[in-house]
Amino acid sequence: MKMNRVWNLFSGRKTRLGALSGGGVGLLAAGLILANLLSQHFFLRLDWTQGGRYSLSRASKKLVRNLPDPVIFRAYISGGLPQPYESNARYLVDLLGEYRAAAGSKVRVEARDPESSPKTKEDAQRAGVAPIRITQMASDQFQIREGFLGLAIFYQDKQEVMPFIKDADGLEYEITSRLRKMSRTERKVLGLVTGHGETSPGQLREGVGAKLFDAFQVTTVELSTRTSASPDVLFVVNPQRKFSDSELDILDARVSSGTPAAFFLGKKAVNLQNFRALPYSTGLDDFLAHYGVRVGDDFVLDAQCQQVSIQSRQGGYTVSNIINYPLFILSRPDGGHPLTKSLEALAFPFAHSLIPTGAPGMTVTGLAKSSPHSWMAVDLESVDPFSIRGPAPTDPRGPFLLAAVVEGSTVSFRDPSRTARARLAVVGTGAFVEENLPLTPSNGDFLVNLAEWMVQDKDFLSIPTRGPAFRPLRQAPVPVRWIVKVGGHFLPPVGFVLWGLVRWRRRRSRRSLIQKEWEAAARGS
Repeated sequence: MKMNRVWNLFSGRKTRLGALSGGGVGLLAAGLILANLLSQHFFLRLDWTQGGRYSLSRASKKLVRNLPDPVIFRAYISGGLPQPYESNARYLVDLLGEYRAAAGSKVRVEARDPESSPKTKEDAQRAGVAPIRITQMASDQFQIREGFLGLAIFYQDKQEVMPFIKDADGLEYEITSRLRKMSRTERKVLGLVTGHGETSPGQLREGVGAKLFDAFQVTTVELSTRTSASPDVLFVVNPQRKFSDSELDILDARVSSGTPAAFFLGKKAVNLQNFRALPYSTGLDDFLAHYGVRVGDDFVLDAQCQQVSIQSRQGGYTVSNIINYPLFILSRPDGGHPLTKSLEALAFPFAHSLIPTGAPGMTVTGLAKSSPHSWMAVDLESVDPFSIRGPAPTDPRGPFLLAAVVEGSTVSFRDPSRTARARLAVVGTGAFVEENLPLTPSNGDFLVNLAEWMVQDKDFLSIPTRGPAFRPLRQAPVPVRWIVKVGGHFLPPVGFVLWGLVRWRRRRSRRSLIQKEWEAAARGS
């Protein structure tokens, strides 16, 4: 009798529904617990931002995973930072979390607020992270406060510091390059050729080429003797005087024996005091033409260019004018080559075109070109921004090749009996690294990528610099511009008039329909 009561109790509809609901909740809880446990060992991140802004590159992951010793990232971040520093701080913490997720216990991330205690502030300054003055808006007025936003990296007995992170663009590139420098047992040697008025190491360090000194051991090389240092890669940056025959012999011997070399060459010396351009010769024309490329004699100008600030005297006053300067070309490099796939815009001041010569056995690969709106100014002597005019009907039109790499096997330039396995890079301007010109940060990244590619460190090339996206406007044809202009003036009022006519016709039709219904109803009554 009692068993029947129990059976009736559990066989009721409410009881069955309650049991099913309780079982479902239990299964859901068990599933969540299991998923939480599994997520500690297996997880998936999806980054749908352009260029994978919030994900580590394969090279960064490979580097931290293969470190033999643990690394400590210690971020010193003040609380309540104004924009854009607050966003930069958040991005830094998220990025360091990606390093930790990629390497697990090999990476330790610490985030500290130096203003939380005097000891923490002292630790930050001892690590090399100093406070800076930040202007912010508070209590309806501008205030100046001190704040910290820096990173110290500790690995083995070495330390690298980023005193202040002003911009989040290229942050992964900076962190990985520093960590890579700390973990390397030895650095490759980059030789700067000197003796012909080239850019010196000091000038290179002061400009966009500063990153080269973090990635390479930079030294100078004189071609006057064969017993000088033998670097892993040669850079010839903006020579102003002619190479002698004996120096060409030594240069050719190095290139034909497999030493890669990069040439940043101009054909005209520009004096920015009087804006005059005078031609000069380096004696490298035949050498480069033998290996596949020649630098043109005339300047390339481009409507896709940088703006410069020019001061002029008007009525006893100094006036600053911001104008487009077609001789400062902005080029979006070809993303198909490992050298340039992570770069945005490159600046080519006072550039010349590169002309492939069709050398047998050599392959020319373009890295950057001018836009279709570029032209070549023949025999241009004055580079005064106010005197630059548009292209003449007879001027050659672009795009023009501005930077290229040349690879292959051919005979030696100075000794035809010897086979040369050459790898060269040529950039058609000597001002590519000029410290006094308004260059883009990508120019410095290009230098490092070029040197790394020449010594065949392909993993490092995959680290994106993630600078500001370069999206030049497309110039619309004249008929399209005319249609847009006329439409902007007349389309809105015409549209309102048409809309009013449509509304008027609908109301009139409705009124007529109602009147007919009333008349029909009146006749029926």
